[in-house]
Amino acid sequence: MTDWPDMFDWIGAQSWSTGKVGTYGCSYLGEGQILAAQTRHPRHVAAIAQAAGGNLGRVGRRREFWGSVEGGAFSISINFGWMPVFASTEKGAKPMPSVDLASYFRPVPVIDMPDRAGSPSWDWRNFLERSPDDPWWDRQGYLTADDSVGVATLHVTSWFDLAAEALESARIFQANAINDRARDGQYAIVSPTVHCASEAASAQTMVGDVNVGDARLRYWETYSPGTTAGSGERTCARRAPQGPVLHDRPQRVAGVRPLARGQDARDRDLPGQRWWRQHAQWQWSPDESRPDARTRRHLHLRSRPAGPGARRFDLLYGESQGPARIVRQRRHRAAP
Repeated sequence: MTDWPDMFDWIGAQSWSTGKVGTYGCSYLGEGQILAAQTRHPRHVAAIAQAAGGNLGRVGRRREFWGSVEGGAFSISINFGWMPVFASTEKGAKPMPSVDLASYFRPVPVIDMPDRAGSPSWDWRNFLERSPDDPWWDRQGYLTADDSVGVATLHVTSWFDLAAEALESARIFQANAINDRARDGQYAIVSPTVHCASEAASAQTMVGDVNVGDARLRYWETYSPGTTAGSGERTCARRAPQGPVLHDRPQRVAGVRPLARGQDARDRDLPGQRWWRQHAQWQWSPDESRPDARTRRHLHLRSRPAGPGARRFDLLYGESQGPARIVRQRRHRAAP
């Protein structure tokens, strides 16, 4: 735990430093962000803790301990696949054992697996011999319900990667904040991806054999005016497990509506052809051409904008309050 304060002190003492430090990491490095926050160092002002739910310790009935315990059972596959290389008790990373790790999952006893694979120098036996309620876990620095922080943190996780634990960490950070920065600066993003892959999400995100690209449409449906969520207060983390979670607290959000922009044959904006279309001209309709029409949605334009010289128009989906921020664009033909 002392490495983090030493690093913050060193950075703050440099001539090029502003004295304010932000940190970022994913997976094991993301869990390091949680440890850094627990030091409450005054120079540590912002952090992005990605895929870091495994650093949750003893919180209520939850036990994670680096993700090694799930529901009271030791997680064999994640530990045996990761620890031989990155969790050596000797200094420096060790090479992956030149064996088929999966072939070691069936034979017993489980406690001898590293020895049989020729990679004994790590904490497998130490972890496996301890029950989830062993006080030893509490001395390892995992996040508990009583820990306090002073850093604004963005908690990034995904549907298939300890998402609930990340939200619990965000709740603890907010509830036990020692300053307004931490109290008002806890956010969580839950993306439809696997481990550390949130940045790679696109309109056609594949998770294994599952296409989760429609999450972008559920996001629109959630926040568009005329829907329950888009018209006032929301607690997205509790209400909409299928959509992205942007904040774990109720807050006021601006509605969303399409912006129509007319263009001529040379793709130049037509004078006076840039305006916000009211939501009343739009509706969500099932896409009958798709086999999963019960869940797939698309925007249906009831009346197309037209104007002198208009050849086509773009729909730019953005926030309806404040400056127009384009979040998605689609091109259509203009009405004759």
